[in-house]
Amino acid sequence: RALQARFDQLDEQRRSRPVLPDVGTDLRPDPRGSRTSAELIAALRRFRQWAGNPSFRSMWRRSGRRAGVSTMCTVLGGDTLPDRLEVIDAIVEGCGGTEEDRRRFASAWRELAMGSGQAQVVRPLRQAYKTVAG
Repeated sequence: RALQARFDQLDEQRRSRPVLPDVGTDLRPDPRGSRTSAELIAALRRFRQWAGNPSFRSMWRRSGRRAGVSTMCTVLGGDTLPDRLEVIDAIVEGCGGTEEDRRRFASAWRELAMGSGQAQVVRPLRQAYKTVAG
């Protein structure tokens, strides 16, 4: 059993390593032009695809388990921003993103969450209820 567990662990590590692009063919998605929540989430989906479409479970592990598998799946399956930047950051990190990638997505999230008014931010139900109920 221990040997099989070790083989499984090594296999997972091998599969989770990003494939490096050829020089000059880096098609890394850039979220900085996103004007709406839907555009930012679409850029995030393209980033995941660019990274080789890692499984949600491997993204969860690679990101240090900062956002749940179901949370990442929900965000990438929708078109609204999560209320926490940490979720966006965990997805980017889970896809093997660099510090620069993380900064770009964080800046795009902040711009939409704080400014434009076009952003749709998903808030926890309890927080939404408090806002409505006063």
